[in-house]
Amino acid sequence: MKEIVRPFTPAVTKAAEWFFLKELNRRGFLYVCGMAGFGFSSMPLLGGCKKTRPHASPPAALFDPDIRQTPEGGKVAVIEGQAGVYAAKQRTLGFNEALAGTNLSVVASASGDWDMQKSLDVASGIIRQHPDIKGFYCNNDIMALGVVEAVNNAGRRGKISVIGTDGIRPAYDSIRAGKMTGTVDSFPFATGQVAIEVAVRLLGGQSVPRVVFSPQNLVTNNNIDNPLPK
Repeated sequence: MKEIVRPFTPAVTKAAEWFFLKELNRRGFLYVCGMAGFGFSSMPLLGGCKKTRPHASPPAALFDPDIRQTPEGGKVAVIEGQAGVYAAKQRTLGFNEALAGTNLSVVASASGDWDMQKSLDVASGIIRQHPDIKGFYCNNDIMALGVVEAVNNAGRRGKISVIGTDGIRPAYDSIRAGKMTGTVDSFPFATGQVAIEVAVRLLGGQSVPRVVFSPQNLVTNNNIDNPLPK
């Protein structure tokens, strides 16, 4: 079997990406991808092109600490990415899985199109419709920062939780400032390290699992100074 190490995924459509993977598989190539936000577990590493859960979907366990802080339950909302985008669907699914068996209920799930201003507007409407809402989960940090502004404009800072995804620097700054509650960080540097380690092992003839997960963690003020899990 031949090996290809591709550290970054090019800006191609999902259909073209999967066609490329299938063609590599047909020709006997092994595909190693290292990219935060898309990740190993969304790609076939060994054998055929079986599709697996992407690491773009935050594991339900990441949200457990925040959920346990509200045992009495309440209303929450989801600000999704662009409609139909696979990562947006999976991130929303990961959050909804975390709510199973809790007293929290999703009262609104609307698209913010990965845009800060649109997310601000959408969240403002949700807050007006549900003034007792307790939190928002956003498919990325840019939208979460817009939701933070909506919460501030409504005079609800400290009363409505806002969790984003991606771990971008402005999100960390917002968390330190007591605005955003948290972000699900996928640690691109660590993802790259895992990608290289997998490639080196394969080139050395070692076996690796079919699916290799890179680290993620829910970063809040409680762990912001040491966010990467051991």
